[in-house]
Amino acid sequence: MLTIYIQKAMSKAVYEKLEDGTYCGEMPDCPGAIAFGTTLYECRRELQFA
Repeated sequence: MLTIYIQKAMSKAVYEKLEDGTYCGEMPDCPGAIAFGTTLYECRRELQFA
């Protein structure tokens, strides 16, 4: 049940490429859930764990 919620929240995730070339991601449905990564893939993975 929690996995389904996370999958739905991840489908609405927003990513931004920062000035230094890294990525920042957040989920609007989960206030405070934010992650950073050197690649978009890494950022997405970290956000899923957040």
